[in-house]
Amino acid sequence: PDAAKDIYSQLGMAEDIAGIDPANLKWAGLEPGTRIGETRAVFPRLDKNKIMNEIKTDSTEAESRTQTPETVAPAEKRSAPEEETQKADETFITIDDFLKVELRVGEIKAAEPVPKADKLLRFEVDLGEPEPRQILAGLAEYYDPEKLIGRKVVVVANLKPRKMRGLESQGMICAASLLEEDTPAIATFLEDVKVGARLK
Repeated sequence: PDAAKDIYSQLGMAEDIAGIDPANLKWAGLEPGTRIGETRAVFPRLDKNKIMNEIKTDSTEAESRTQTPETVAPAEKRSAPEEETQKADETFITIDDFLKVELRVGEIKAAEPVPKADKLLRFEVDLGEPEPRQILAGLAEYYDPEKLIGRKVVVVANLKPRKMRGLESQGMICAASLLEEDTPAIATFLEDVKVGARLK
């Protein structure tokens, strides 16, 4: 109903649309020379980031309203430096956490699209092991597979294998992108590095 009202006013009609009897409407009833009203999007495009931020804010406020005095009291007693320290501890990882991730230099030996998968490429990557690894990556929209052959890349070598489109991916090729809609850039090297070298 609101959209119909907006469209009606944008056509230059000043009447209250709610009071019009549809039975009295006739085709081509708009008088020549009628000035149209202010035009604007009747169904504006939604801002995903704004909506998600509003949802997070509403959820946080709802949680704070449902907290009992017993759960709120200890937080109030906590000093500001303690709160900042706790937040910092939650943000950072330790060196032990980092060392759990095994990043190695791999050389792409083969690259091809995965049949019936628009986004996936299948790679054979040499990590200095007896056999190359098969790795699947969602890069088909951004890279010509033939041009990637011979490139040295950063591979997460100790990632648990998983099946995609009936094929097992035995690691992950690292790529950088700031936002979801950005074009990813494969992490590579300026200097000549040995295949299988570990990043530290």
